[in-house]
Amino acid sequence: MKHEGSTTARSRAGRWLMLRLLPGLLWSLPAAFALSALPAAADQALSARWSHQQGKDEATRNQYDLGYTLNLSQQLTETMTLYETFRYSSHWRPEGRRQSYDPGVRLNIDNYLFRFDLQGDAGYQQRSADASQQRRHWEARWAGNWDDRRLPRLRLNYGETRRFDHHAPPRLDQTERRAALALAWGERPWRLQYRLNRNWQQQPIEYRDQVDTNQFLRLDGDGRFFADRLRLGFSQQYHHQRQQLDSAGRDQLRQPATVAEVLLGRHQPGQELDQEQFTAADQLPANDREGAAALTTDGIDSPPWHLLLRLDYQPVNQVYLYTGEELAPGVAADFSFALYGSDDGVDFQRREESLAMVYNPADQRFELTLPQREERWLALVITASSLVEVAFTGLAASRLLTVVDEQHQFSRQAESHLSDLRLAYRLSEKSSFDSGIAFEQGDYLSGQSFQRRRQHAQFNWRPAALSSTLRLHEHHENLAGREDTLRRGYSLRLSHPLGPAADTSLGLHRTDNYVAGRRQRTSHEAGLYTSARLYPDLHADLDLTWHSGRQHLTGNTSRQQHLRLKLHSRLRPNLHAELQTDYGRERATAAAGRENSGGELQVNWRPSELLALTARGGKRWENGSSRQDDLLLQATMRPSRSTQLSWRWQHHRSLETTNRYTITGSWALAPQLTLQANTTYIRRGGEHDWRFYGQLSARYRRH
Repeated sequence: MKHEGSTTARSRAGRWLMLRLLPGLLWSLPAAFALSALPAAADQALSARWSHQQGKDEATRNQYDLGYTLNLSQQLTETMTLYETFRYSSHWRPEGRRQSYDPGVRLNIDNYLFRFDLQGDAGYQQRSADASQQRRHWEARWAGNWDDRRLPRLRLNYGETRRFDHHAPPRLDQTERRAALALAWGERPWRLQYRLNRNWQQQPIEYRDQVDTNQFLRLDGDGRFFADRLRLGFSQQYHHQRQQLDSAGRDQLRQPATVAEVLLGRHQPGQELDQEQFTAADQLPANDREGAAALTTDGIDSPPWHLLLRLDYQPVNQVYLYTGEELAPGVAADFSFALYGSDDGVDFQRREESLAMVYNPADQRFELTLPQREERWLALVITASSLVEVAFTGLAASRLLTVVDEQHQFSRQAESHLSDLRLAYRLSEKSSFDSGIAFEQGDYLSGQSFQRRRQHAQFNWRPAALSSTLRLHEHHENLAGREDTLRRGYSLRLSHPLGPAADTSLGLHRTDNYVAGRRQRTSHEAGLYTSARLYPDLHADLDLTWHSGRQHLTGNTSRQQHLRLKLHSRLRPNLHAELQTDYGRERATAAAGRENSGGELQVNWRPSELLALTARGGKRWENGSSRQDDLLLQATMRPSRSTQLSWRWQHHRSLETTNRYTITGSWALAPQLTLQANTTYIRRGGEHDWRFYGQLSARYRRH
């Protein structure tokens, strides 16, 4: 009886979901017949998607989406191919409906002399509660395709994009033009590269014109002598960037800032930051809405997410953070941000505990207002986020200026020269030496001049089974109006196998930091790393690290010890277990001591091809008190080749307790038809949220 009841419940749920999504499937049938009527010479593909999403409380969380994409490709000749695309999408919410039409065409020519791409597309977006918008775009790309290596490689690009709306008077009218040239010539021993990029932006409504120009030139040379025992190399590099901005008739002017580097990671504020534990997120300034999200928040903010922006002392008082989709007001209101600043990218100081912000649903972005800063690094810290998962796809930094004159012209430029020399010599079969020195000077966009010198020397020696590396490096920087800084480091690393199934290595490192010739800080690090296969199905890693630091001006000292043990075992062919545990202790003369410890156990069991189970539990303590608990249980089932079900429970406790329950299903109803559904329930303290998402997808293809 229990089995029959569960079958009845599943069938009811399936019928309910199909009734929600069936109208979209019926709408696709005429498109499928139209596809079959196309000429047989074309390669044809039609995909369709219908989805329904519903959430708790917020009316804007109840939405329907459908989309169709038609792709055609025709081989006109052996070297010419024509591609056509048409996309239609409709997005419905209680407050209104949005429809989009996006046709496009592309001609590709590929022969032994060159490759040429000419493409054009348009977009029309219609809203029931607002005026419609249009977009027109075309671009041409040409690249040399010859095999003669004596000739330079050449690439040319040019494109234009215009966006405008149908308000009266218009609120959006923007034209952008892009031109690029790239040249690469030569191989070893000489290589020359040159790149020129220029962008024009015109916004007649705001009486604003902007031109950005970037030039890059690099010459590389290297040589090998004495049967490759000696290698010499050098490079000379020049980079120039210029921004021109003309504006009239406005009281305020937004001056964009160039974000040179973006790093992303979790970190506990107030502690010294290690950038090696962060990942590069340089795709964020490009604001690619179609690409994968660089960051997704889910309400678990311990430790909080950090966005590190390298701005090189450009004045900034605004930051925009773009989301992948429009957020409901209640979801956006759950977020809060703090601001930290740093000159060295390691020691960050808090500048603002809670930033003023608004969420702009039309542009799908958080608009953060900052106290104007001119620092090398800024860190945006997400101190609180919504239980609903939010994807961030882009960011932009700028300075909002108050313009006194009716006509305002602004121009700034950055320039840098880099010279690099390299030397490597193989002393014997078991020893080698290499070194290098680089000089760089120029000006940032902020107008500040800089000079840098980087040099290193490294000796490698590998007698028998022992491997050793001794390295010295130095980085000196001089910024106009600021004191010189110098960072000097020494490191030694020794590696040796303990036996046929074990390896160990020892690392020693010292770093000295100087400001205006005075030593400010010294740090020492030592690490012993061991890896061993204890049994055929048991592998172990043991890491012991020690760190000490001293501030010479204040006399403050700090010491840290850390131990990490990791065990991985294959208990059975279908049963794997992994245990990680660590212990750390910190002592400092200027702060209270702290002890951290924790452990995590994960078990993966696959009793059959139809069922996979995962269990993971972890706990962390600080100064003997429990700080964080994590628990994950997950089951994935494949009752048939066309069906997959997954159940997941995630428990997290730090400052608050969060429980997240998720059920996901996927059914291949037919070779061209797939149904997916996802239900999530989240509870944190006295707050709870739920979300349902269902999608029906169809794909038709004809060759």
